Amino acid sequence: MHESPEELQRDVDELRSEMHQLKSNLNELGGTIKGLGRHGVHVAKNKANEELGRLVGQITQAYDNVKKQGGEASQTMRARIEEKPMASIGIAFAVGLVLGKLFSRR
Repeated sequence: MHESPEELQRDVDELRSEMHQLKSNLNELGGTIKGLGRHGVHVAKNKANEELGRLVGQITQAYDNVKKQGGEASQTMRARIEEKPMASIGIAFAVGLVLGKLFSRR
């Protein structure tokens, strides 16, 4: 099976055309991949920002709850001290003595 020079040239030209098309397709694929990468980064950034916002909201709510509970505890303690001031002084004095003994043993 010997091909004529014309057939050989036609095959070479067809191969060149296919190579050119392949190169074009690869360039297009590269652009598509680059675009998908950018889109993926954008999506990841948006998800991270959403998650950060959610976490900040949870932290703020937890802080507000702790602040409220601390204020309530402070008011309760104040009311008890006002109800029994002498007992409160005695308890504070006893706690001070115990802590003084514990720390002086060092």
